[in-house]
Amino acid sequence: MLAAALAALLLPATAQAAGSDTTFFPQTNHSVSFGFKRFFETRGGLDNFGYPVTEEIRENGWTVQYFQRARFEYHPEHAGTRYEVELGLLGDLTADRTFDKAAPAPGARYYKETGHNLSGAFLKFYDERGGLDIFGYPTSEPFERAGFTVQYFQRNRFELHGSEVMLGLLGDEYLAKRAATNAQPSTAPGGPTLADAAQLTPPPPQPIEVVSPPQAQPIIRVAVFGGGPVKVAGSGAFSVVDASGKQLASVPAGQTATVTSSGPGNYTLNVNGQNIASGLPIRFNPAPGTILSAPDLPSYARDFRGVLEANFSAKSNKLWLVNELPLEDYVKGIGEESEGLPAEVYKTFAVDYRSYGLSTLQRHRSDANWGEPFDLGSSTEWVAPYTGANQIYSGYHRETIGPLLTQGQQATTGQVVTYNGAVAVTPYYTQSDGHTRSWAEVWGGNGRPWLVSVADPDSNGMPLKGHGVGMPMRSAIKRAAAGWSYDQILRYFYSGVRISKLY
Repeated sequence: MLAAALAALLLPATAQAAGSDTTFFPQTNHSVSFGFKRFFETRGGLDNFGYPVTEEIRENGWTVQYFQRARFEYHPEHAGTRYEVELGLLGDLTADRTFDKAAPAPGARYYKETGHNLSGAFLKFYDERGGLDIFGYPTSEPFERAGFTVQYFQRNRFELHGSEVMLGLLGDEYLAKRAATNAQPSTAPGGPTLADAAQLTPPPPQPIEVVSPPQAQPIIRVAVFGGGPVKVAGSGAFSVVDASGKQLASVPAGQTATVTSSGPGNYTLNVNGQNIASGLPIRFNPAPGTILSAPDLPSYARDFRGVLEANFSAKSNKLWLVNELPLEDYVKGIGEESEGLPAEVYKTFAVDYRSYGLSTLQRHRSDANWGEPFDLGSSTEWVAPYTGANQIYSGYHRETIGPLLTQGQQATTGQVVTYNGAVAVTPYYTQSDGHTRSWAEVWGGNGRPWLVSVADPDSNGMPLKGHGVGMPMRSAIKRAAAGWSYDQILRYFYSGVRISKLY
């Protein structure tokens, strides 16, 4: 998905409420307030709409707010009725085509208003999640798109991923599409006078630096759940060992293992009713082909490649579930962009994600005060107090949405952004307002020489969405559409850097 700004580096954000009528979401640095908040909470919340990706804005004379999967619209002419807040027709706006009408199909529910059928898993999902009020009428029959069966509705798109129905990220898609077509030159307040985007010159070509001898691919540790007990299941069999490698149990598919802890050095594993004590953290090792899962997490954030580990932290006084996996598998699981963007965008994002993750790993492992049993958090609401502090990591689920990020990861395996031979931290965010900010301008201190202000005419006249330091993701999309290569995009927004292949 196109998630908004990550929180300031070194300063873990925590979830907060700005009052009973406002909820702040650190995952995207945006709030939902008053009538929009009440609509959000009573009509399906995160499951139906995703996180907010803008504040309330004026658009064509209306007050609206965008979410990952929807646009809320305030209609004062319906004040006091159930239609005071309505959902925008993002399905119609993003379909980019008109679908031929169909005849009634046997066993399906037929909507004569639009001439389309609804049946099977899509019909069940439609009825369970709010039906006509939330999704509108179907505007297409099911068809194949990007390797998945999808069906368009007036306000959304249903997607069948295996046996699971998911909602399209149409709020993200519509904003990205508009950002790529509507930028106008202007002068950003407080910034330099800006040129037209057509005058932007990409950095000159530069070969990828291949490090010799090649380094080993790093293993990264990501906190995905904080709090006890922790539960682990698998799509197939998995073994349970302690941190020394001692075998504790073998678990077949269909069973769940549970770990509780009263503190460091005190763990209890429960498998099929049997309790097993351990003085060491407990690790879950998948058999070949098995994807491990944390069943207490929602479906879009519970499945993981690699190893899971239950580890109690004396620093945060919390039992953590930690996902340990190769860095490349981690990159494939970052959920900060939607499908359907230019291929060069996914190469850009993959190198950026990899660089940010590796630089954070290196910083924390060299910091004696870090003290946590992981390198970084998933930035979801289940890893407080590190909510919003790092990258939004959804694990294996991101791979099921579509192949494009994985393709970008594979095309750039081992490549990172470096400055003077060291891996550079690469903050990114949603959208600038015509120029980026320097590290020192936003976070103070001595700054980082590769994080300086540069002109971003792709975002002229637009509001700043995020911290403003580093690469604005929507402008990266625009530069890719203009023909820039991924390394040129990165070397423009991160000044004086190289792209280096470590392994």
